[in-house]
Amino acid sequence: MNNITTKRKNLVTLLLLLTTLAIPGSARAQAHTDRNWLQQLNGSLESLVDRVSQSVVQVLVTSYGPVDDGNRGAADLVIGRQHSVGSGVVVDAGGFIITNAHVVSNARRVQVVLPDRPESRGPQRTSAKARNRTLEATIVGVARELDLALLKVDDDELIPLPIGDYKAVRQGELVF
Repeated sequence: MNNITTKRKNLVTLLLLLTTLAIPGSARAQAHTDRNWLQQLNGSLESLVDRVSQSVVQVLVTSYGPVDDGNRGAADLVIGRQHSVGSGVVVDAGGFIITNAHVVSNARRVQVVLPDRPESRGPQRTSAKARNRTLEATIVGVARELDLALLKVDDDELIPLPIGDYKAVRQGELVF
C-alpha cells in the first residue's frame, strides 16, 4: 500500500472515531432504538409477505401492437405480438383475481401463474405440476377509471386475501 492510501485510511478512521465520540450518549441510545424499531418493522413486513404470498399471482398477457425495430420509418408500421407481466391478488376461492386494468389492456390472451402450494415447498417437493401452475384467465370486467380489472380462472382451491374494511382505515396508517 502506498503512503497516500495509508494516510487517507487513517484520516477516515480518525473522522469516524471523532464523529462517534461527538454523538452524545442519549443520541447513541436513540439511534439504537431507531435501529430496533426498523428491525421490528422489517420483521413485520416479512411476516405480512409470508402470510399473503399464497394469494398473490403473476399475470401474463399477450396482445398485439406496434413493434419498433428501429429500421423502419413511421410509414412502415409493423404490428406484432407483445408480452407483458403484472401481478394480481386472489379475492375469492372460486377463482376471482383483481389486477390493474392497464395490465390487461388490449389483451388477446391472459394467463395467471399461481404460487407454489404450501405442501410443495421445501426439499421434498412433490411434482412440477403442483408448483407454479399456469391457468388461462378470462377478463370478467374492467374499471379503467379505477385502473382495476377482475379476472376469473377455473380453480376452486385458491386462497383468497381478505379485503380490509375501508371505514376502519385511518389517516397515516400504512396500507397495502
